[in-house]
Amino acid sequence: MTKNDAKKAFLTKGIIDNEVFERFLSEDPTTQKKYVFYMIKEYLKQAKDEGVKVNDISLDDLDMGILSQIFSYVTEYNTLLGRVPQDKKDIYKLSFEELANVVDDLNKSTDGDDKSSLRKKARANSDNFNELGIVDVPGVSVVAPYNHDAICYYGQGTRWCVAMDTSSHWMGYYFNQNYTFYIISATSDAVRNKIKEHYQNKWERMGLGKSAMINNKKRKWTLVKDGKDIADIAAIDKEEAAELFKERLKLPSLRGYDIENYGYRNLYKVAFLVPPLKDRNGVIVRDEENNPLPNLSDAHIYSSDDVSFNRDWKEYFKVIGLDDFIE
Repeated sequence: MTKNDAKKAFLTKGIIDNEVFERFLSEDPTTQKKYVFYMIKEYLKQAKDEGVKVNDISLDDLDMGILSQIFSYVTEYNTLLGRVPQDKKDIYKLSFEELANVVDDLNKSTDGDDKSSLRKKARANSDNFNELGIVDVPGVSVVAPYNHDAICYYGQGTRWCVAMDTSSHWMGYYFNQNYTFYIISATSDAVRNKIKEHYQNKWERMGLGKSAMINNKKRKWTLVKDGKDIADIAAIDKEEAAELFKERLKLPSLRGYDIENYGYRNLYKVAFLVPPLKDRNGVIVRDEENNPLPNLSDAHIYSSDDVSFNRDWKEYFKVIGLDDFIE
């Protein structure tokens, strides 16, 4: 499928507008834009399954909780294409679940826990990092990565598209759109243990694994065991469901959905995506060194819901619910 095929199928028919179409084009890692049809089609399918309107979708309506996975897996699939089995090289013959399995299987075949060669390189060459330390208190840190090596290092353990081997997503956000990332990490076992204690009895409100519908309209990440999600398990044995969740809490990072704490995110590592500050005429405001100033009031958790943000370090943690876990 070509860019023109996608244009005829989705833009000309008015299913998406030009601004949304351009966004998908910008996320396609190929110069020929050969994946854009696949990405739009998959997004519309998942959005419809979740109950999101698909007609006349605007840029504001795009659900990054869905798109982050699509953009990340498609970009990484393209990066790994030389190692993709021959019968899996036509992406249009793959369901998204099959695509994700191909990428995950190839990643598992690499040595050690470091799935990304770039992350290994970044760790070995930490003097290449360009970053700004924002907050450093016992057990928690906030840092703003200013280059791809740094975002890869601080994005270890996540599936953030900006922290993959390919730098296209990072370039798009940081240089093309002038966004700044703030990474908040729990860095000590003491803080992580407090977080585990806080969540260990909240398995009904938080999960990990595949997606499911909540009240027929909201998506949640659910625990999965032997092909059953946590709701199926809990219907038979609630104690088993609770123990399954507690077992997941032993992982070094836990991705999940929690009603109490602002939606889909990594439990011990959170990325805030901060747009540039603009004046009333829409012009980006810059500092004395001509760098864009971050608009902290409009920051949001990467791939998730909009939340408030504040310069005061305590507010960083209040936003993501970490204020209960630090001194």
